[in-house]
Formats: sequence, structure tokens, C-alpha cells
Amino acid sequence: MSTDAQDLTDEQVAHYRQVLAAHAGKPELGGCPVCGVPRCPDWTTAYDMLAAAHQVMTESPPPWKPFRPGRKPNDVNLST
Repeated sequence: MSTDAQDLTDEQVAHYRQVLAAHAGKPELGGCPVCGVPRCPDWTTAYDMLAAAHQVMTESPPPWKPFRPGRKPNDVNLST
């Protein structure tokens, strides 16, 4: 498997996002609901591939603004 994640196709990005959703750890189960282990290798690989390709982990980014050092918590406007 190539580790050059910069070349992910749209289909690969969608697949890795589906893997993240399906293999997301469940605290009540103590790990992955599919594999049954903490730090599921499928979830970890999908996360690493998306991160290396500078892709967000979901189709739409979260509604909050990223942390900026020096910004005070009350400077955040969540109604954008």
C-alpha cells in the first residue's frame, strides 16, 4: 500500500471517512464496535491517511473555529 496520501481520490477520501464512522470507538464497548479492540487498526489507518492528505475527517467541518494561541475563549463567535 502506498503511503503517499497526497494523491487520494474523492472515492478514497469518502471511503476513509466511512471507515472512521464505522470504526469509531464506543466507550461502553471499550473500543471499536466492529473489531472490538481499542485503537482499531482500520480507524487508525483511515485517520492517518486523511490527515496526511490534509483532508477533514468528515464531509463538513465542525461548526467551531480552530484554536488560535492568544485568543481568549470569549473571543469565539459560534454564530457564524
